Amino acid sequence: MSTVLTLLQDAARRAPDAPALIIPQGVTLDYAAFESAVLSLAAGLQAKGFAKRRIAIVLPAGAEMCQALFATAIAGVAVPFNPSSTLSELLAYFSMAGVAAVLTLPQALPAAAEAAQVLDLPLLDFHAVSAPQADARLAAPDPSDLAIVLMTSGTTGRGKLVPLTHANLLAGTREVARSLGLTAQDRVLSMWELHHVGGIVDLLLAPIFAGGSVVASGRFDAQRFFDLLGSAQPTWFQGVPTTLGDIATLARREGRDPRGSSLRFLRSVAAALPAAQLAELEQLFALPVITTFGMTEASPLIASTRLPPALRKPGSAGTPCGTEIAIMDDHGTPLPALERGEVAIRGPNVFTGYENNPEANAESFRNGWFYTGDLGYLDTDGDLFLTGRSKDIINRGGEKIAPQEVDEVALSHPDILHAACFPVPHATLGEDIAIAVVPRAGAALTLRDIKTHIGASLAPFKVPRHLVLVDALPRNPIGKVLRTALTAAFTEQAQAADHPPEGQPERASPLETAVATLWAEELDLPQVGLDDDFAQIGGDSLSSMRLILAVERLTGLRIPDDAVAQIDTVRQMSAFLVTLGATEKPPFRTKADRKDRDALLDAVQAATADRDGFDDTLLQRCTSIVELDIIRHTLENVAPPALLTRLFAASPEKRGWWPFGRTALARRRADWSREVAATLADATDPLAWQRVTVSDNVDLMTDPSVPSNRKTLVIGFTSRAMRLTAPTYQILCALDPAQHDLLLLRDPDRRHYFSGVPGVATSLGGVARWIADWQAPLAYRETVALGTSAGGIPALVVGLQNGCRRILLSGADSPKRHPHFAAPLAQAATRLDQSPETRVTIAFSAGKDRDRDAAADLAALFPRATLAGDPRFDEHPLLYLLHRKGELKPFLRKHLLGP
Repeated sequence: MSTVLTLLQDAARRAPDAPALIIPQGVTLDYAAFESAVLSLAAGLQAKGFAKRRIAIVLPAGAEMCQALFATAIAGVAVPFNPSSTLSELLAYFSMAGVAAVLTLPQALPAAAEAAQVLDLPLLDFHAVSAPQADARLAAPDPSDLAIVLMTSGTTGRGKLVPLTHANLLAGTREVARSLGLTAQDRVLSMWELHHVGGIVDLLLAPIFAGGSVVASGRFDAQRFFDLLGSAQPTWFQGVPTTLGDIATLARREGRDPRGSSLRFLRSVAAALPAAQLAELEQLFALPVITTFGMTEASPLIASTRLPPALRKPGSAGTPCGTEIAIMDDHGTPLPALERGEVAIRGPNVFTGYENNPEANAESFRNGWFYTGDLGYLDTDGDLFLTGRSKDIINRGGEKIAPQEVDEVALSHPDILHAACFPVPHATLGEDIAIAVVPRAGAALTLRDIKTHIGASLAPFKVPRHLVLVDALPRNPIGKVLRTALTAAFTEQAQAADHPPEGQPERASPLETAVATLWAEELDLPQVGLDDDFAQIGGDSLSSMRLILAVERLTGLRIPDDAVAQIDTVRQMSAFLVTLGATEKPPFRTKADRKDRDALLDAVQAATADRDGFDDTLLQRCTSIVELDIIRHTLENVAPPALLTRLFAASPEKRGWWPFGRTALARRRADWSREVAATLADATDPLAWQRVTVSDNVDLMTDPSVPSNRKTLVIGFTSRAMRLTAPTYQILCALDPAQHDLLLLRDPDRRHYFSGVPGVATSLGGVARWIADWQAPLAYRETVALGTSAGGIPALVVGLQNGCRRILLSGADSPKRHPHFAAPLAQAATRLDQSPETRVTIAFSAGKDRDRDAAADLAALFPRATLAGDPRFDEHPLLYLLHRKGELKPFLRKHLLGP
C-alpha cells in the first residue's frame, strides 16, 4: 500500500465485515460500508471538478470528519481547519492555503459558510456531495501526490503551510502502528479534533492501516470517557497531558477504579507529560503510558517510548520511529552522544518544505536535514532527551500558538504601542499565554480589555491569560523581541510574589469562602487564595466549565457565557455573583426582600420585549434611584414617545405617592419628565410613533397609518450602549413619522456585531440579506443607514451592500480595533467606488482623540467619504450633544435625509 486510497482498499479487502467506525449511539460502519461511503464522497468531489484541487474541510470531530479526510485526500488535497475558528481566521487561512472549495455543514458551522461566500468559494454541503459509486470513475492518486496540507504555527509569521504527500503519510502511519503494536483486534477511543496531524494519522489512518476500529465519539469529555470505556471497550486511548489529567482528577473525585478495563495502554502526545503525572496515570489504570515526540512536519511521529517489556528511561522522549535523528551544533555538525544541541531529522515521513516560505525553508533545512527547533541530546543507546526549544511557539496543552499572530491583533488596539506574547509555565497545560504590553501615553489597560479585544478575532485558546504592563520590551541588538527574557522575568516575579503570613488567612466573606472551596475542589488543590489567578494555579477551559456549573448549583444563578472569560479570581467571581443576586451569607440565594425589585425588573423586560406586557404603573413602583435609572436607561433604548407619555401621565406627585425622604428620587423623575416634554414639544407629531417588534433584537418605529411606499426607511445600528448615542425618543423627535420609519438593530452580546445580530443572522452579510428580504415587499421610497459607535462599521457595510443612498456614521469605531471587519470593509470599499451616487458621511467629536483617530482610519479606507468633525465636542455621544444644543434635527436632515 502506498497511498491513502490503497490503505483503505487493502483494509476493506482483508476484512469487509469488520467494524471500521463505531459511532456511539449511532450506526457502526464496517469496512465495506466505510470504503463505499468514502469512495462515493471522493467520486462526488471529482465529478464537481475538484480532482487534485485543495478542499477545505471544516467539520467537527466524528464520523463525517473521518469520511471527509479520506475522501478529500483521495479525490484532491485535504486541508482541514479547526471548526471553532472565527470568521476572520477562516478568511485568512482559506486565502493563505489557496483552497478551491469548502466542505462543511453550512447550517451547523455558519462561519465556514460565510467565509466561503466572502471569498466566492464553492460551498459543499457534506451531506449533498456524494455520487453513486457505480457511476463514478475515480482517478487514483500517486504516492508523490499531495494528500493533505496543514497549517502549523511559525516563529516569523501568522503560520506556515505544511504539505504532506501520500508517501509521507503512509510512512508516518506505518511507524505509529508499529510503535504501538496495533492489530485488527485493537479499538481506539478517538476524542480529539481531527484537524491536527496527530488526530489524522494516529487516530484514523494508523487504526485503519492495522485493520482495527475507531470509536468516533467527537470532542473530549472526561465523564463520557468513562462511559465509553465501559460500553465501547476500547483497547487504547490517546490524549494531551491536559485531557489525561482531567481523566485522573475525575477518577479520584468520583472514586472510579479503571483498573482491569479493556485498555492495554494510554498514549500521551503533543506536549511533554510530567513524570509525576505519568506515574499517577500508570498507577491509576495499572497499565503503561506511552509518550511521544512528533510534529506536523514529520507526519507526525519522530520518537516514542515503547511498550513493556522494553526499557523506558525517565525523562526520555523515546527511541526514533523510522526517522533518523541527529543532534547538531551551531555549524551543522552532528554531535556525539550526551552532547546537547539542536534536534534535526530526516526520513520518508519528513516533508520537503513549507509552501511559499523560502525564508523558513532556508532556516529549517540544511544539508538534507530538517531542524525542528528543539534542543536536546541522544544517549549512548540512541534514546532522545529534550531539554527545551529554540523557537518561540507556545504549546498550550497541544494547541500550537504563533505569538506574532496574537501580537498583531493586540497591536490593533488603539491604546497599545508595543506588544509581545510569550509562554509562561502552567501546571496542567505545560504552557499558557501571557502578553507584555507597552501602553500609549495616558492609557489605562486591563487584562479584561486585552481579553475582549483579542477574543473578538482569535479562537479562545489563543487569548492571553496574563497581562504585564512594561515601559519597554526587551530586544536583541537587531531589534527582535526577546520572548525568553519575558518568560524568565514573569516566572521569577510569580515565584517571589508576597503571600499572607502563615497562620494569618485572608479575610473572606462566607460567599468568598464557599467559592474558594469550590475552586480548590475542582482544581484538586489544598486551598485557593482570594486573588489567585485561575490559569496560574492550574485552571484550563475544561476545569473552567466544571467550576461554573458547580457555582451555579451553589447559588441557583446562571452565569452568562460572556462573563466566564472575564473572571480570573475568587474575589472577582464572588463580587460578580453578588451583582447577579447572590447573598454574602448562606444559603447564598436571592434575598427574599428583593422579590419586589425582581418583579419590577421583570416588568421592565416585558415592557421592552413586548408592548403588550407594558405596565403603566412602572414608575410608581420605583422605590430607589437605582431602580429608576435602570428603568430609564432601558426604556430610552426602545420606547417611542407615546409610551413615555403614558408613564408620566400617571403623576405620582399628585397622588401623594412620593414618600418623605425621597425628594432626590422625585426630583430625578421630574427632571426626566421635563426633558422628555421639551423634546416632544419641538417634534412633528411625536405621538404617532409606534413600536413594532420585527425580530429578536430588531424593532421598527413607525406610524402604521402612513403607507411605507411614501416613506424613507432609516436603518439604525446601535452602539454598545444599545442606543444611537442618544435616547431613541430624541432621534424619533428629529424625524417626521409621516415621512420616515426607523428600523433599530441591536447587538445584545455587545461584541461589535462580531456574530451579526442574534435572531437575525450570524454575520453582517447575512444581516444585509435579511434586511433586503424584509423590506422588499414594503417598497420604501428609499433607504438610508445610520450607525453610531460600535454600530458605525456595520451600518457602512450593510448600507453599501443594500444600496443605501446615504450613510451616516457618528463616532464610529476604528476598523483597526476589529480585525473581523477586514473582509467586509474591503468589499464595502469596492462597492462605494462603484456607486458614485452614494454619499457616506463620517461625523465625530473632533475634540476626542479616539473618535478623531477612528475617523481618519475610516477615511483612509473610504477616501470619497465626507469627514464632518465637530471641534466643539470632546465627548463620544455626538448625537446626544447635538440634541442638547437643539441641532440634531438639522444635522440629520443635512447628512442623512437631504437630497
